Amino acid sequence: MSVALAGGTGAARRLAIPLPPSPPHRRRHRHLVAQPRAALYSLPSDLYGSLQTGCGIAFLLALGFSALPILTGDAAERNERRFLQPSDEDSTENIRWSVMGVLSLLPFVNPMAWVFAALDDEDTSTLYYSFAFIYALPYLANGFQLDGFVLVSLVLCAVHVQVERLAQTEPVEVELPSVLRSLLAGIPKAVRSLGRYSSRLGDEVGGRTRSSSDAAKRRPDRKYLEERSREARAELEAFDRRRRERQQVQQREQQREQLREKERER
Repeated sequence: MSVALAGGTGAARRLAIPLPPSPPHRRRHRHLVAQPRAALYSLPSDLYGSLQTGCGIAFLLALGFSALPILTGDAAERNERRFLQPSDEDSTENIRWSVMGVLSLLPFVNPMAWVFAALDDEDTSTLYYSFAFIYALPYLANGFQLDGFVLVSLVLCAVHVQVERLAQTEPVEVELPSVLRSLLAGIPKAVRSLGRYSSRLGDEVGGRTRSSSDAAKRRPDRKYLEERSREARAELEAFDRRRRERQQVQQREQQREQLREKERER
């Protein structure tokens, strides 16, 4: 490219002045988008959907089975006696449930909460190992990858641990409507049918369901005894109130007699 300049003689001279080269085009760098970590393996969609349905049913059955002592009153009876007669093992159980609560909130680790409980409690170890396997199934189904179904199972595991803690340590009882109680009556049979794969698991399941059914049968008697105890406490309070009133009346009469005697002496 040339530029025209005015010379000393007035004649126009054309000088070819090279212009600086145009800056090279900047290369457009592609922004690398962080791709999610690929799963270790993948299952067919049909099989994965079937596993999700089966896991959902297993979660509901496990939660219902752990809540059975609370719904039938067995937890209230057993844990009231436990609170009346505390032992040195209570602090150990509090530590166990605290560790389980923390583990149940951690992804990929939440099934270990039930493994920890199984190692600590040999009487119900088979049942707790079964719970651990149930909550490990979502990770096994999707190749140890976080997705919506795994997050739902994580929340349910944390809730399940707290329900089991209440059923085993707290004297709580929840009364359901008659329709729900009739549905609840079929849970022990369903759980026993699922627990036939192992005789030990069947014994543990059968023992808990029998205890819950016995507590449900004793519920009317327990309610009657509670009402009678409330009536007895009310009668005792009324008796104490009348006794205090009589004592106050007697004290006032004694004070009056003392005043009369002083007046007579004067």
